Amino acid sequence: MCSQGRIPDIVIVAGKYLIPADAEKPADPRREKNDDPPMTFEPEEALAFLKTPLRRDNPRSVMETMANESQRLFHESAFAYFLGDFEQVIRIYRKFDEYDFYKILIALTAVPAAMSLGDYTLFREMEGHLKKTAADKNNTPLNAVAGYILANAYISAMVPNMAPDWLINGDFSTIPYFLTPQAFHMRARYLIYTKKYEMALAVAQTALYSCDSREGFLFEDIYLQLMCAWACHALERRDDAERYVMDALAISLPYGFITPFAQLFIEIGDLLPRCLKHSYPEHLETILTQFKRSTANWLVFHEVFTKHNVHLMLSMREYQIAKQIALGVTYAKVAEEFGISIGRLKQKMNEIYTTLCIRGKNELAEIVLFAERNK
Repeated sequence: MCSQGRIPDIVIVAGKYLIPADAEKPADPRREKNDDPPMTFEPEEALAFLKTPLRRDNPRSVMETMANESQRLFHESAFAYFLGDFEQVIRIYRKFDEYDFYKILIALTAVPAAMSLGDYTLFREMEGHLKKTAADKNNTPLNAVAGYILANAYISAMVPNMAPDWLINGDFSTIPYFLTPQAFHMRARYLIYTKKYEMALAVAQTALYSCDSREGFLFEDIYLQLMCAWACHALERRDDAERYVMDALAISLPYGFITPFAQLFIEIGDLLPRCLKHSYPEHLETILTQFKRSTANWLVFHEVFTKHNVHLMLSMREYQIAKQIALGVTYAKVAEEFGISIGRLKQKMNEIYTTLCIRGKNELAEIVLFAERNK
C-alpha cells in the first residue's frame, strides 16, 4: 500500500516506511462497503453439487461431475478430512480468497480439522470470518452456512449449552436444503448430549430413511449411522447398535474413511473396538492413533469454550452455587445458604457437571477460577 502511494504522508527512512499514527487503512478495492462477496454462480445453482451422492463402488468418481475447480477442491477437502489428513484440508482452505464463498463452504471441514490439530489461532481466525458472514443477512444462504459451522464446532466440542435456538427447538426452516443431513446429525448429537436418547434415535433414523439413495451415499450418512448406534448403546439395545456400527464401517473403511470412528471411539463403549477387531482389524490401529491424536485437542477446545461461556451456560443461581463448591465451601454450608437440602444440592451439582460436560469438582474449580479472573 505504501509503495503504491495509497497511504498519504508516509516518510521513508533507511529503506523503511514510517506511517503516521493517525493514518487510516485504505479500503479494499475488491469489496465496497455494500457489495456482496463475488460469486461465480447464483447460490442455488452453485450449491446443488453438495447433495451429489458418492458411488459406493467408487466414491471419488464424484469429482468427474464437478463443474469447476472450486467444487473439485471442496470435495478434495472432504475426502482429506474423512481420511484423517487434516493438514491437507487446511492447505485447501488457504487456497481461497477471503471473499470467495467457497472458502465458507470448505470451512465445513476446515474448522473441525483445525480443532483436531489443536490449532487455536487458526480456529479464531476462522471463527471471526464465520461470525462476520453469519451476521451479514445479505449473504443468504451463506450466512446460514456460517452459523451452522459455528454451531457444529461448539456442539462437537461438547458444549451443548452454546447450541443455537434452531438446533435446540429442531426448527430447520432457516437451514439451507443442502445442509439438511448435517442439521439432523447435529440435532441427534445435541439430543444425546442432553440425554434424550429415544428422540435422538428417532431423529437420526428419520434422516437416514429420508436421505437413503440407491445411487450411493453422502458423507453425513456415516455420522447418522453412528448417532443411531450411540443412541441404541445408551438405550442398551446392543444388537441394534452393532448393526448400525457395522453398516457405517462397511460404507467407510473400504475407502479409508476413518475420521468419524476416531471421533466416536469411546462414545459407544467397547462396541466399536470389538467390531473393528472382528471385521476390520487392519484399521484398528490407525483409528486408535487418530483418536489419541485428536481427542486431546478437542478437549482443549471444550475447556476453552466452557471457560469463556460459563456465565451463559449456567443461571446466576447455578453459577453462585458452583462458585461456592469450587472454592471449597462444604455442602452443608452451601445448602444452608441457598435454602435447599444437601440431597438437592448434590443433585444440582450433578446437573451442573452435566451442563458443563465435566467430571467433577477439580475441573469445576479451574473453570470458575478462570471466569472470576476474566470478569
